Amino acid sequence: MSQEIDEYEKPIITLKMAFDANGAVDERSNESERFTSNESLDKVHCIRRDNDAILVGIGTIVRDNPSLTVRRVPLAEGQSQPLRVILDRSLRIPDPDHCTALNDGNPTVVFFVDDPYKFTKAKAAEIMISSLGMPVTVVDVESDGANVGCSIERVIDILAKKGVRNLMIEGGPNVAKQFLEKKLVDRAVIIKSAIAFKEPFMGDINHSTLEKADMNLIGGTKWGVDDVEFWSKSGFEFANGEFDKWP
Repeated sequence: MSQEIDEYEKPIITLKMAFDANGAVDERSNESERFTSNESLDKVHCIRRDNDAILVGIGTIVRDNPSLTVRRVPLAEGQSQPLRVILDRSLRIPDPDHCTALNDGNPTVVFFVDDPYKFTKAKAAEIMISSLGMPVTVVDVESDGANVGCSIERVIDILAKKGVRNLMIEGGPNVAKQFLEKKLVDRAVIIKSAIAFKEPFMGDINHSTLEKADMNLIGGTKWGVDDVEFWSKSGFEFANGEFDKWP
C-alpha cells in the first residue's frame, strides 16, 4: 500500500458483481439484456446512493453506455449523484455525443495512462474541449504494467484526496479482478441470477478468487428471484448480520 493511501484514508471499497445461473459474468452475443431482478436493481441503486464514487472500466462504458447514477431510489436531501470513475488506459471512451457519462451534467473523472506513441494527452485535451461545460476531468496516471491498465493504487490515492470515503466497483470483470488480486476490496455483493446466458463469458471470478483476496463468505439473502452472497475482508463487518435488511 502506498504512503499516500495511508495518509489519505483509503476508501471503503465495495465490489458488486452479477452472474448468470451458470456463473458467467457477461453475454457474448448482441442480445445482452438486463438479467437480474427488479429487486436486485433497486438494491444496487441503494448501494450506489451510499457511495461517493462508482468505478468501472472502459469496456463497460463502450459496451453498455451506462449512466451509473442513482435513479431507482431517491437521493437524500441535498445529496449529489456519486462521482463516476472510468479507467481507460488508452482513452477509447466514445465522444460525448455517444457517452452518457460525459454529457449528462453529472461529475465524471476519466483516468488514462500517458503514452506518447498513442497521443493520449492530445486525446485527453480533445475530450476536455468536447466536454466543455460538463463536470468532466481527465487525469493521467502511471501504468500498472505492460498492457495491464491504470495504477489502481494511484487512482485510489487521487480519489482519497478528492474526499471519496466509499467507493463502489461496478464493472467489468477485468477491473474487479485487478482490485481482488491486490486485496483492496473490503466487501463484495455477489448477485446470482436464475437466467442463463446464450453465449456466456465466464470471466474467471469465483469463490476461489474471492478467498484468495482474503474475503470470507459471511451471509446471504434473496433479492426477488436472485440469490445474493455477501463477502467481507477479515475484520470488516457490516449490516450487523441482518443482510435481508441491507442496504
